[in-house]
Amino acid sequence: MKYRRLTNEELAELETEFIRFLVSNTVTGDDWEKTKKEDPKKAEGLIEIFSDIVFDKTISKIQYLEMKTPKDLKIFR
Repeated sequence: MKYRRLTNEELAELETEFIRFLVSNTVTGDDWEKTKKEDPKKAEGLIEIFSDIVFDKTISKIQYLEMKTPKDLKIFR
């Protein structure tokens, strides 16, 4: 993993995108339920891959970063 795993709350917010990700990897709803029960490590691996994709997409859109402290304001492009 390049980044952290999405939390369950974050995954719930991205449910539609996660379903599309599973479908694009030929994982049907029944397959997903079966995988979660029978091979939780594989299910966790799919969530980790999806998490990396989400973070890569998010980070690629960032143009500026701000770092604020009580004494400084730094802006990075």
